[in-house]
Order: sequence, then structure tokens, then C-alpha cells
Amino acid sequence: MGVTWGLALVVSFGLRFWGHQHPEPFIIRPFLVWLLLLIPVIGLGLWVLVVGFFTPASRSLAGGERESLQSDQESD
Repeated sequence: MGVTWGLALVVSFGLRFWGHQHPEPFIIRPFLVWLLLLIPVIGLGLWVLVVGFFTPASRSLAGGERESLQSDQESD
């Protein structure tokens, strides 16, 4: 969560610095809007995929070491 806030602050200060350096009106470019919208989504999505599917803890859960729903019932 700290990384997300840190990146948001970097982008915010970067845009503020850009505004001080270029005081003329900012022309909105669709590429920039898509970039600002999609880069965080793609980054967080990749992070979830890597942490959720490719870590050793997730492999052990997918490998059958997880407790089944019927573990509290006696087997004959």
C-alpha cells in the first residue's frame, strides 16, 4: 500500500513540477490519459498474479495440501 501511495505522490509532484515549468494551458492527449489510467491497473494486476499464483505458498495450497470441507466427518 505504501508503494501505491508513493507512486501517486511521485506522479502528483511530477505533474505539479511540469505545470510550473510549462505555464501554458495543458493540452489533454488521449495517450496520456490512457497511460495514467492503465499503468496502475496493469501493475497491480501483475502483482496479484505473481503473488497469488507463483509464490511457494500458493503452490502448496493448489497442490492438495489444503484441508477439505469434509475433514471433520469420520470416514468409514
